[in-house]
Amino acid sequence: MATLALHPPAGVRVVPFFITARWAGQSDRAAFLETVLTQLSEITGQPLPDVLTESNRQQWFLQLLGEAAQTCSAHGFRLVLLVDGLDEDRGVTRGADGHSIAALLPGRPPPGLKVVVAGRPNPPVPADVSDWHPLRDRRIVRKLKPSQWAVAMRDTAQRELDGLLDSGGLARDLLGLLVVAGGGLSGRDLAELTGEPLGEVERILHTVTGRSFSGHNTQWTCSPDRLFVLAHEELVRTVQRSMRYAEAIEHREKIHAWANSYQRQNWPADTPEYLLRGYLSMLLATGDVGRMRETVTDWRRLDRMLDVSGGDAAAMADIITVQEYIRDQSEPDLAASLHLAFTRHHLTRRNSNIPTNLPAAWVVLENPNRAQALAHSITDPYEQAQALVGVVEALVQAGDLDRAEATAHSINDPYERARAVIGIGEALVQAGDLDRAESAARFITSPYERARALAGVVEALVQAGDLERAESAARFITSPYERARALAG
Repeated sequence: MATLALHPPAGVRVVPFFITARWAGQSDRAAFLETVLTQLSEITGQPLPDVLTESNRQQWFLQLLGEAAQTCSAHGFRLVLLVDGLDEDRGVTRGADGHSIAALLPGRPPPGLKVVVAGRPNPPVPADVSDWHPLRDRRIVRKLKPSQWAVAMRDTAQRELDGLLDSGGLARDLLGLLVVAGGGLSGRDLAELTGEPLGEVERILHTVTGRSFSGHNTQWTCSPDRLFVLAHEELVRTVQRSMRYAEAIEHREKIHAWANSYQRQNWPADTPEYLLRGYLSMLLATGDVGRMRETVTDWRRLDRMLDVSGGDAAAMADIITVQEYIRDQSEPDLAASLHLAFTRHHLTRRNSNIPTNLPAAWVVLENPNRAQALAHSITDPYEQAQALVGVVEALVQAGDLDRAEATAHSINDPYERARAVIGIGEALVQAGDLDRAESAARFITSPYERARALAGVVEALVQAGDLERAESAARFITSPYERARALAG
């Protein structure tokens, strides 16, 4: 599934989502909609509203899915919605407001769309999936043979994990903390939580990394610390089965005390990324409304999130998530809802006067992550598009064409996105990457701008002597004038 997402066949555009239960915030319907809506918006050029409730996100998902399929078909592409790990969906068991990702998938996909899903046979299809849905049709199932390499790695990891659990002490505590936290803790985080020397913690982590544990880079900071998670969902289940109830409570209380210690310090610059990104998912899993409210309305924490991420988009999403959780309770906490609404208004106000050229300055200062986050925090759609175009231009100047192209696709305004993609296409042509330049140009939704971009690619192909491909590319130009000009060349 990862190979299909990263290297799709010719003429296929993939919109992927990988459900990962062992990573906090990557295993429920909210995470799915947030990730997929962004990708569909890029394809269609349809800007998303600044604030979307869960029900609105579902409506936009179905609408944009159909529009994206039409857009891809018009450009000669097939759209594939890829969802991996249906068996790891944690939204199914999250109380009264729990709903599955599977139930969101269209039972009758629009023309031009294929839906590809993967998961283990158990647990079965969630109960909220309609009886007539194709997911309940056994004829669509294709059983895949287990990879011998993967089986060997799994068995090795299982033996190592059993040894760590049986050894007790620090190794068992590390496993319990990672599972209770939902993953995403660094060696330094685990040392603070356990009170043990960092060297002892790292010795255990590094001994089995790649088998029992998997390491990932931090997303918001340039810290050399790796964030660890158990390498497979089956390993998570093994740890959960082996933990006593009192043991899980003890680990959870340690994490709460750890978060409180950073809160008392007013969330300093060295605040662990988990406390800014993953902690809320643990609170949601336990239904701790009081701590949810206290966490997402702490203005000093919001300021620290702004500092490390470069924008308020993540903080705003957290507030909306908690608002929707409270809304779905049998007795909603109205005081908490009012506090959350006031905090959200505060974030909206402070993002209404960001200069549109400021994000590009962060690219020049070699901080593109902050540039993108700051641009996406601008609430006015037109000004946000202008800021993102500036970021793309700065990235092109810096030679980072991969990030420039990804940023260009996140621009919702069709004209501004086309302007950004044309600049990238010109840089790709100069670099001799004509395949990629042609692909980028064909995904411009504005007919006139797409014609201009493709005409430039055709001219470059002619100069390179590839007349057959130049003629093929010219056929995709819908503007009669630009097509005639291209064919004349």
